[in-house]
Amino acid sequence: MNMKKLLSFAISRYLAFLCLGFWLLCVGEVFASTYVGGIVSTNTTWAASGSPYILTSDVQIASGVTLTIDPGVTVNGSGFAIKVGGHGTLSAHGASGAEIVFNDCYIYSAYDSSTHSLIDISHASINGGEINNNSSAGYISVILRDSIVKNLPQIHIWSQSSDVVDNYIERNVFFNTGGILVDLGSSNGVDAYVRNNVFQLDGQACGANHADDFYAVGIGFVRSNAGSQLIVEYNSFLSTNRVAIGTPSPYRIYGMAYLNMIAINNYWNTTDPAVIDGMIYDGLDDVTLPIISYTPFLTAPHANTPAPLTGQTDCSRVVRGSMNQDIGQYKAICANQNTHQVVTIPVVYGQTWDCAAAGLTVNKGDDVTVTLRAKIK
Repeated sequence: MNMKKLLSFAISRYLAFLCLGFWLLCVGEVFASTYVGGIVSTNTTWAASGSPYILTSDVQIASGVTLTIDPGVTVNGSGFAIKVGGHGTLSAHGASGAEIVFNDCYIYSAYDSSTHSLIDISHASINGGEINNNSSAGYISVILRDSIVKNLPQIHIWSQSSDVVDNYIERNVFFNTGGILVDLGSSNGVDAYVRNNVFQLDGQACGANHADDFYAVGIGFVRSNAGSQLIVEYNSFLSTNRVAIGTPSPYRIYGMAYLNMIAINNYWNTTDPAVIDGMIYDGLDDVTLPIISYTPFLTAPHANTPAPLTGQTDCSRVVRGSMNQDIGQYKAICANQNTHQVVTIPVVYGQTWDCAAAGLTVNKGDDVTVTLRAKIK
């Protein structure tokens, strides 16, 4: 082999190995994943290099510990929860173009915590799951900004311990959600601010048991003389055919002190006062409730409120559930009527079943049916 051919051969081999190494690096990036679960006992960061993070059990943030989630990270909850202990913090700050994605992830305060937890999220895409205190003794403060929230049954803010901080729900788009319920009251007069949000198809979350009872923003209780307020301002309430703000029926209890809501300067997708009155459930509908003042109101969306989502008209979550009765041999048959794909899931008592996790592929707008078959013992 002459020198010219030898040099050409060496260069071609080098380029081949270089391309192979680059391909392996890319494949490693694409398929890298981190499985997480259990107690986070020290300050921890979930970096983008380990994304997606797949929950295999509940993640519990210990008292005084912060779990930080970096921009660009995807968290696949698979129905499990991130539970934040007393004085613990979930800090998840994405960025424009590098949003943090939460899929089917439940975010709770820890059970039976008499001190507050902080959930601080911005620039995120939250699909399914829930944000909730999850316990009458588990207090949380919630800061949620610049995010898209879809198909959540509920966000429940329960800030009633002496060390909670103010809550901020600002510049988000809520699509097909069960609403925000706020309970406040502490010795430091904690407040909640719901400002510059868009609410589309509010109260109709997929799988929500309270679609008729929970509004876009719901008033809960306040401790006597706490001085706490719920400020609802500069939002766009786009569903004129249902109640947008008020006190949900499970919270209409005689003799309780209701939280004071200030709801001026909002856009109601109409300028007709009669229609706006119908979007508010207050003392004019039930004399035991406070009257909510909504004037003056906006005749166009506020300049700092994001635009609503477009091209989305329905829910795209895949059905999942669990057995609540021991009925012997059991299986769920999931079928995509558009693609004719069928997945059969054997299930036993106490076990959760999930059509998507079992391999059913569903595109937005597909018709999915679930058939349950059992042999009674």
